[in-house]
This record gives sequence, structure tokens and C-alpha cells, in this order.
Amino acid sequence: MIGAAAGANAQSAETWLLRSAPEADRAMLEWHRGGIALLRCGQEFAAVRMAGALVEAAVGSKDLAQAAAYLCGALRGPVFMDLYPPRYYALVPPSTAPRPEWRVGRQFVELLGGDTFLGVPRVDRVQPEGVHSYWCVPVDRSRGLCSVTGLDQLVARGRCRLPTREVTGE
Repeated sequence: MIGAAAGANAQSAETWLLRSAPEADRAMLEWHRGGIALLRCGQEFAAVRMAGALVEAAVGSKDLAQAAAYLCGALRGPVFMDLYPPRYYALVPPSTAPRPEWRVGRQFVELLGGDTFLGVPRVDRVQPEGVHSYWCVPVDRSRGLCSVTGLDQLVARGRCRLPTREVTGE
């Protein structure tokens, strides 16, 4: 029974994400062939791209499992990671505006909205082994999108722990 519930949640998440695809059939084919589909930010969700170094600093570890646990608790919404180069993408409400806290050291945090296209992994990619991009905090439609307040706190914590030259670019 647990498997059926997980399958229903994955189907719901997939259907929701596909509403952001210019062509749902093409996105499904991209997921099937390569595991990543181009979806448009700004309709169902926006995305906050964060450098791996910032998240590692906030978490206090380079361990992917520790980062996933921290992000799950702090953001309470879906997050995927590109491993090469390491970047995290937190899905936030499409109405999210750039925050003042995100302006310093823009190379570490950027809001992707409007008509930005983003390569999004298949919902069943939840492990980092053998993939380029995976959901470190899977999409769960019952939980909603990431907390912007939680993101603000994560960014502030990460910036405080990074060497000053990395934050300012000096």
C-alpha cells in the first residue's frame, strides 16, 4: 500500500511539473530519454539557484545526505541538485520576488522566474548515483513549495560561514 501511495504522489508531481512544459509530450520524451526536461519557470513555480558552496557552508558539510536532510527541514519543499557544477534549485511560488538578501554575491543565489527555462529531473530521480541531476528533496504536492523565509535563513547562514572573499568576490 505504501508503494501505491508513493506512486500516486509521483504521478501527481509529474502532472504538476508538466504544466510548465511548452509541450508536455516532448517533456515526457526528454525525461524518458535523458532524465531531464526543459520546463518554464514563472507559471507553476519559480526556482532559486544556489551555489553548492553556499549550501555546503550553511549545512556545515559536503555530505549530500546531510545537505538533503538540512534542506528538507529548512525549506520544507522540493529541491533538486545538479552535481556538475554543484548547484541546488529550490522551487518557490511563482510570485516570489528577488529578495534584498540575495543581491550581495549574486554568483551564489539567483531567482529564476519569468520565462526562464530550467532543466528539471524526472520525479523518480531521487539518488545522486549515476545521474547529473536529482531531487535531493523530492516533489511532494501535499507539502507545497519551498519556504522563502527558510531560503532567506539558509542564504544568511551560508554567507556567514563562507570566507569573506567568496561572498564579496574580492
